[in-house]
Amino acid sequence: MRRSLSVVAAAGVALGALVPATADAAAPAWKVARSDAKARFTAVAAINARNVWAVGRIGTTAHAWRFDGKRWADTTLPAPLRKRSYLFTVAGSAANDVWAFGSTPSGKYALHWNGAKWTISHTWKSTGEVGGAVVGGPKDVWVHGVETDGYSFGTWHFDGRSWTRPRTGFTMTGGTAVSARNAWAVGTVTPKGALPVPVVRHWNGRSWTAVKLPALSGATGRPGAGLTTVAARSSADVWVAGTRYERKGAVYAARPLALHWDGKSWRRSDPPAKTGVISVTPDGKGGAWAATAFEMFHFTKGRWAKAALPTVKGRDLRIYQLSNARGTASVWGAASYVWDGPGTTGAIIRY
Repeated sequence: MRRSLSVVAAAGVALGALVPATADAAAPAWKVARSDAKARFTAVAAINARNVWAVGRIGTTAHAWRFDGKRWADTTLPAPLRKRSYLFTVAGSAANDVWAFGSTPSGKYALHWNGAKWTISHTWKSTGEVGGAVVGGPKDVWVHGVETDGYSFGTWHFDGRSWTRPRTGFTMTGGTAVSARNAWAVGTVTPKGALPVPVVRHWNGRSWTAVKLPALSGATGRPGAGLTTVAARSSADVWVAGTRYERKGAVYAARPLALHWDGKSWRRSDPPAKTGVISVTPDGKGGAWAATAFEMFHFTKGRWAKAALPTVKGRDLRIYQLSNARGTASVWGAASYVWDGPGTTGAIIRY
């Protein structure tokens, strides 16, 4: 999540300035790679060590920033997104295949980065918000929307030539791709007359197939319950996570939910968090990172452990999303420093 400039500067973070990422110290730890008092970072995508993307906005205008291994640069977006606009999410498969999705008052936009510039791939006349994207390659891109308050964006697919809205048989709430023939998604199906049920699906390049889950008590029947994030290193190393609700008297409390797939079966392994998991990503060493809104946990050597986050007196660090640079142990997060007031400071964190 995301106080005064002097307090943060004393902590080694210059608010309002672009702070280049530095080399990890001998003892790895979460650090602030960049902070900006004007920016609001909504998502991050670590393609590799020299291609890390962050999207969000400054004021009422969308921005997309790229880290090249040494410094951050604010890239130029297509003209329609240089005024009242917003970028929701970013994902990519290579340095020349990065996708960002956002909106303007006239609709939703799919943007593609070819290694040199952004172009508009598609537009939608939709009031529904974009929830996330899955990029297996330049000819295999999925984007899904938030289904709330009667507004529906749906799930769309790009095959390298055109965008279509295929019948997937489920409502996608999160996804990730290992390759164009190995993608994973979480979501829900709603049997007739029943409540939405959490599901996991696998994409083989042609179709989505079900991967049966064990019974998940507390993961249905309440807003926000269920599986919302997934991380995959291979078909035999997949994490899915989200929120379950636990009843205590007349009150329902949000609790973490996480399962690991080893290629044959699921193993339940909830992190010891205070609330639900909002993002999970591989750690690059056979483990995983999981974030709740205000906490971070690392799964290694068969168990979860809480990790310290960079702190600023009087503020909380709110986390929105995590991303591992494939093939490395480098993990990035979109976040902000917040407190009980109207102001926030955008932050990109790195392990």
